[in-house]
Order: sequence, then structure tokens, then C-alpha cells
Amino acid sequence: MTIESLTLNTTRVTAGGSISATLTLKNTSFAGDDVRLAVYIRGENGTPVYARETGIVSVPGGGTGDWEGPSPSGPITVGIPASATGGSHTVIAYVLPHNSTDLANACDTRTGPDVTVTAQDNNPPPVPRLSSPASGTETTDTTPTLRWSAVTDPEGSNVGYEIEVSTSSSFSPGSTTGLSTTSASHTPSPALSYDRYYWRVRARDSEGNYSRWSSTRNFTVARPQDNNPPPVPRLSSPASGTETTDTTPT
Repeated sequence: MTIESLTLNTTRVTAGGSISATLTLKNTSFAGDDVRLAVYIRGENGTPVYARETGIVSVPGGGTGDWEGPSPSGPITVGIPASATGGSHTVIAYVLPHNSTDLANACDTRTGPDVTVTAQDNNPPPVPRLSSPASGTETTDTTPTLRWSAVTDPEGSNVGYEIEVSTSSSFSPGSTTGLSTTSASHTPSPALSYDRYYWRVRARDSEGNYSRWSSTRNFTVARPQDNNPPPVPRLSSPASGTETTDTTPT
């Protein structure tokens, strides 16, 4: 009994997923054979091993010729644990006697294409640091630009940001505006009203992992002060030097 070919449904998989292997077998014996099939996925150093073994599979005999075809058991699916580390892995298929599960007794083996396993992204990105405006700033600008430090995800995933701007220091729902952006700054639109505002930012990677919220800062949007005096009035009447007997001149 030999393995003529080993094909995979994919050569790239994320930890927590699976690989399906299809074996084409060749039986040169007159009668059918009962065998066990196994598929192992080994890392670069031979471990870790993710494996799937079938029960007893009855393979038809060739009669006066050879029998060749897909394994009667169908594709063999090997699960990759969610905790698996990333890297290149080797796929090896085995034909074993029906009464043995020892790989050392394999009737035949075949190595398939390498599989690249991508580790799950379970780590959140770092917490952004607020840059400007400084906490306690007072401005007449109703569209002040809020800035913070850009962060890099530890697994290299794309990073976006969620920002909350609120008139409540506790960011209560009725007074808070939340939005998402891919840049490390935000300019409010529409313009803010004259009030005190609190703001904070957190990072989110493309796998849905969130950092903690940043520290909170506040700023005040104030009405512009009227610092210009009115024009000087011009006297109209009576003319300078007028003499009158009216004791209540207008």
C-alpha cells in the first residue's frame, strides 16, 4: 500500500483553524487491505505535532491489476490549536497496518507541501499618550485639533483609534461623542459649543483587541472677549460758546 499523492486545501492557516489533507492511495495486492491513515503537522524543529489518525480504513484490492484512488475515508482534517505558534510546518502522511498506531511500523509515508501557521493576535496594542492640547487649555477655537502618539501593534496588525469627547468627566452616554479614526489626530466636526470638554483615546488592532483608555484631559472652548472700545461720540448741539436762557437745554 503506497501514498501516491498528498494534497492540501490550503498552505496558510491561522491558529485555531484546520488543514484538510486528501490522500491518493495505490493498492497493488489482489485483495483489499485494512489500514490506518495518519496526517502529522510538524514544526521546523520537528515539534509541535498536530495530528489526526483515522480508524480502520478498508482499501479495495486491485484484482488482476492495481487499485488507485482517493482514500475511502475522505479528506483528513487536522485542527491547529488556538495556542499554536507561528511558523513553517511540514505535513507528513502515513499508512499504518490496521493493527498498529506506531509510526515506526508505517507501510509508506509522503511529505506534502509546507504549511505556514500564523499565530493568533491576542495582545492589545499599547495605550496612546495624549499630546495636545494640554489639560486645562482654554481656547476660542471651536474646532481644536486633538493629537496623541501613534502606537504599533506587537503582532504587526493595523491599528486604529477610538476617541471620546464629552462634557462629562465620567463620559456619561448622553454627553459623549465617540468616533473612530486611523490617524493620530482628530478635528471636531461640527464645531464644538462653548463649554468644557473631556477627551480620551484608546487603540484597536485589526483583530479587535483594544488597549486601555488613555489618561483623560480637558479643555475649554470660551467665547471670544470683546476688547475693542466703542467709537468716540461727536457732539451735535448746542454749539460750543452758545448762550441761552433755557435752564434745561437739550
